[in-house]
Amino acid sequence: MTVELCGLNHSPWVEAVLLGLHDKGIELGLRSIPPLEVLTRWGIPMPAISIDNEPWAIESSQILVKLGFEPIFTEELQRKAPN
Repeated sequence: MTVELCGLNHSPWVEAVLLGLHDKGIELGLRSIPPLEVLTRWGIPMPAISIDNEPWAIESSQILVKLGFEPIFTEELQRKAPN
Protein backbone atom coordinates (compact mmCIF):
# COMPACT_ATOMS: atom_id res chain seq x y z
CA MET A 1 0.00 0.00 0.00
CA THR A 2 1.34 3.42 -0.93
CA VAL A 3 0.03 6.41 0.97
CA GLU A 4 0.58 10.09 0.24
CA LEU A 5 -0.65 12.37 3.04
CA CYS A 6 -0.86 16.13 2.89
CA GLY A 7 -1.15 18.06 6.13
CA LEU A 8 0.64 19.61 9.06
CA ASN A 9 0.87 17.83 12.38
CA HIS A 10 -0.69 20.75 14.27
CA SER A 11 -4.09 19.70 12.91
CA PRO A 12 -6.03 17.25 15.13
CA TRP A 13 -7.55 15.70 12.00
CA VAL A 14 -4.13 15.12 10.46
CA GLU A 15 -2.90 13.73 13.78
CA ALA A 16 -5.85 11.30 13.87
CA VAL A 17 -4.95 9.99 10.41
CA LEU A 18 -1.23 9.84 11.29
CA LEU A 19 -2.04 7.83 14.43
CA GLY A 20 -4.27 5.51 12.39
CA LEU A 21 -1.51 4.94 9.85
CA HIS A 22 0.98 4.30 12.64
CA ASP A 23 -1.41 1.88 14.36
CA LYS A 24 -1.77 -0.08 11.10
CA GLY A 25 2.00 0.00 10.47
CA ILE A 26 1.53 1.80 7.15
CA GLU A 27 4.41 3.90 5.83
CA LEU A 28 3.58 7.13 4.08
CA GLY A 29 4.87 10.10 2.20
CA LEU A 30 4.05 13.30 4.09
CA ARG A 31 3.87 16.70 2.45
CA SER A 32 2.76 20.09 3.72
CA ILE A 33 1.66 21.52 0.37
CA PRO A 34 -1.18 19.79 -1.47
CA PRO A 35 -0.83 18.70 -5.08
CA LEU A 36 -2.41 20.98 -7.68
CA GLU A 37 -5.36 18.58 -8.12
CA VAL A 38 -6.31 18.99 -4.43
CA LEU A 39 -5.53 22.70 -4.30
CA THR A 40 -7.77 23.56 -7.25
CA ARG A 41 -10.63 21.37 -6.02
CA TRP A 42 -10.71 22.12 -2.26
CA GLY A 43 -8.12 24.78 -1.45
CA ILE A 44 -5.78 23.76 1.36
CA PRO A 45 -7.55 20.96 3.23
CA MET A 46 -5.99 18.99 6.05
CA PRO A 47 -5.70 16.10 5.80
CA ALA A 48 -5.72 15.10 2.15
CA ILE A 49 -4.73 11.53 1.32
CA SER A 50 -4.23 9.36 -1.72
CA ILE A 51 -4.05 5.60 -1.12
CA ASP A 52 -2.53 3.47 -3.88
CA ASN A 53 -2.78 6.40 -6.31
CA GLU A 54 -6.58 6.55 -5.95
CA PRO A 55 -8.31 9.95 -6.05
CA TRP A 56 -7.56 12.22 -3.12
CA ALA A 57 -9.87 12.18 -0.09
CA ILE A 58 -10.10 14.90 2.56
CA GLU A 59 -12.54 13.80 5.30
CA SER A 60 -10.52 12.33 8.19
CA SER A 61 -13.33 10.11 9.49
CA GLN A 62 -13.81 8.59 6.03
CA ILE A 63 -10.04 8.22 5.60
CA LEU A 64 -9.85 6.23 8.83
CA VAL A 65 -12.62 3.91 7.59
CA LYS A 66 -10.63 3.35 4.37
CA LEU A 67 -7.71 2.34 6.58
CA GLY A 68 -9.85 -0.30 8.30
CA PHE A 69 -11.14 1.47 11.40
CA GLU A 70 -14.76 1.40 12.53
CA PRO A 71 -16.86 4.33 11.30
CA ILE A 72 -17.71 7.17 13.66
CA PHE A 73 -21.40 8.00 13.61
CA THR A 74 -22.78 11.52 13.97
CA GLU A 75 -24.60 10.53 17.17
CA GLU A 76 -21.30 9.49 18.75
CA LEU A 77 -19.70 12.80 17.87
CA GLN A 78 -22.60 14.74 19.38
CA ARG A 79 -22.61 12.93 22.73
CA LYS A 80 -21.28 14.92 25.63
CA ALA A 81 -18.44 13.48 27.63
CA PRO A 82 -19.37 12.49 31.19
CA ASN A 83 -18.56 15.07 33.86
